[in-house]
Amino acid sequence: MPLAPEPRRLSRPRPSRRPEFNQLEMFLEVADARSFSGAARGTGRTQPAVSRAIGRLENLCGGDLFQRRPGAPLILTPIGEAILPTARLLLHTVDQMLLRATQTAQSRAGTLKLGLYPGLAAGPLRAALTDFTRASPDVQLRLIEGIQSELHRQLMDGGIDLMIAALMTDLASTVLTQEALWEEQLVVALPEDHPLAAKPALDWGDVASLRVILWTSPGGSADGGVLYEIGGRAIECERHAVSRTTLLEMVAMGLGATIACESAVALCTGVIYRPIEDENALAVIEAIWPTSDGNPLRHRLLTDIRRCAASRAMSAPA
Repeated sequence: MPLAPEPRRLSRPRPSRRPEFNQLEMFLEVADARSFSGAARGTGRTQPAVSRAIGRLENLCGGDLFQRRPGAPLILTPIGEAILPTARLLLHTVDQMLLRATQTAQSRAGTLKLGLYPGLAAGPLRAALTDFTRASPDVQLRLIEGIQSELHRQLMDGGIDLMIAALMTDLASTVLTQEALWEEQLVVALPEDHPLAAKPALDWGDVASLRVILWTSPGGSADGGVLYEIGGRAIECERHAVSRTTLLEMVAMGLGATIACESAVALCTGVIYRPIEDENALAVIEAIWPTSDGNPLRHRLLTDIRRCAASRAMSAPA
């Protein structure tokens, strides 16, 4: 069966010549001043230079842009009136483009995509994001929640600029920078009527006796944080593709207990939190980003996070 011919692509006709920006600028100056001499004074150029710029633009447009009348102000011709709005819009758009580029280079504008482990948008990170957005209201900050493996994949694919995760393994990567920011106490969310709720703190032996339920994203792989052998015990966990709020509701219904970082603690009726006071019961919160990428917005946010993390460490009880 013969293959169908590919559809012919229509090429957009392009003019052989285009005006230069300085010609359009001179045109707007003359239109506003209504004289060549006035435009020359306003731009610090000579009148012949202004006349030459307008003459070249008129050659491109195929006719006069101004009616020259001895001893009288210039007025626009129909051609001049036709191109005036577009010329103003074009130069305004270019000015805004350059302004946006400058603001982005100076970390005052742009887009920053932050990937974070669920529940970490609190504590030092919350304080840092608040400070960052107040100082840079024109920056579009996009937050993406996910488990460690998914955030790592998106970081490698360029889908996010920076990831903040808990309990990461050492990536030993030459293309990614991995920096510890602060530590979080691990806590267990229990039904308030559970027998272990009577204890002021739990150990890993207590945790191993629980039916542990954890959050995972739809179609996601294992939640890496506590699925490994920690505290010398293998913790068996069930994974549910539900929100953190629903996971706490499941705890309140007696369907299990869940483990979280201290800053991720959220009030939920029927749920009580107990710290894990045992070996390896601290979660290290880390930032990971491409080593070769000097995104100034990311480094500004990292500076804010480091400052807020240091402030938290200084205020923590000894």
